[in-house]
Amino acid sequence: MYLQIPVHFAYKQDVTPGTRIVFHAGPYVAYGVGGKSKVTAGTVTLESDKVFGEGILQYKSFDAGLGLGVGAEFGPIILDLGWDMGLLDISNIDDGSIKNQNAYLSAGFRFN
Repeated sequence: MYLQIPVHFAYKQDVTPGTRIVFHAGPYVAYGVGGKSKVTAGTVTLESDKVFGEGILQYKSFDAGLGLGVGAEFGPIILDLGWDMGLLDISNIDDGSIKNQNAYLSAGFRFN
């Protein structure tokens, strides 16, 4: 689990009165706050409640990347589809590389 702060810039295009398409993109920073991991190799399984740290089976806490998305506003209803791509290697293993990717679908209601 990450606490993520995105800074997206948006362009809104009116389609019909009360309906808009929204394109957005920008950077994000994130910090790992928790989670669980499970690694299986053959018949050996390792589980941990501490995902972030300096250990070989743990990940670096800090991440940063870029996000983009497209959404629609139907009056007060908002639908959004987006994708975030991590740019930093969060692996603690020297010859390994792990980068976060995240896709999302969200729905909301805007109060005026």
